[in-house]
Amino acid sequence: MQRFLATFLLVLALAGSSIHAQQVCSDAQNAQAKICFQNYLNNYNLPSITFQNFINARVDYFGRTGKDGFRKSCTWQTALNQCLSNINLDLCFTTQSYSNWFGTTLDDSYSFHSFFFMTKYECGDAEGAIENNFDCIREAETKNAANMTNCWTSYSNRGTTGVDVCKSYDMFVSCIDDAYVSVCGEGIRQYVCNLAEIGFEANFSGCNTVLQQCKSAFSKFGLTALILVFLRNIFI
Repeated sequence: MQRFLATFLLVLALAGSSIHAQQVCSDAQNAQAKICFQNYLNNYNLPSITFQNFINARVDYFGRTGKDGFRKSCTWQTALNQCLSNINLDLCFTTQSYSNWFGTTLDDSYSFHSFFFMTKYECGDAEGAIENNFDCIREAETKNAANMTNCWTSYSNRGTTGVDVCKSYDMFVSCIDDAYVSVCGEGIRQYVCNLAEIGFEANFSGCNTVLQQCKSAFSKFGLTALILVFLRNIFI
């Protein structure tokens, strides 16, 4: 699921700064975390590590392999989770980690940071929802592409009018919910709502008490957040 992500994650990166305890990751854990993420990225055979290259690779992979490709990608995510199991992610995986490890831009580093928490959710609590709605999610992202773009445009425009960023994003969540629900039915709303919040709060936790509770059948985890609903290309 996700359309327009590359553009939208940049907006979120600009919306607020990541909040992490100002402590230091040990050299050993930092080195191990880098290895874990490098091994994960190697699955996609990237020409260079940029977020757009990564998204393009996923678009191509899922386009060729469909639902089976999604399942395979979740085995890669599981391997990553296991590799990181003894790493203090609050200290050793921050919004600047990809920039420090791989020389990406800061904007890309923010995007990769959010993306990790989104895929952890999609390949965990939400995996069943995706399996059951795989085709309609893709259909919604094609049929309602213009509506989804309007959701993002309205959110962006409200930022210039003084509307509180948290309230504005909450409106965005409702807007994007409706774009998927109109094709997939009400059963998809909780998943989309959760996904639309996780990446946002992964990078900016200042809206936790303002964003709608998604009434989810799926438990939220860790940073209680998700975002990545928007990609230039469908990659799920």
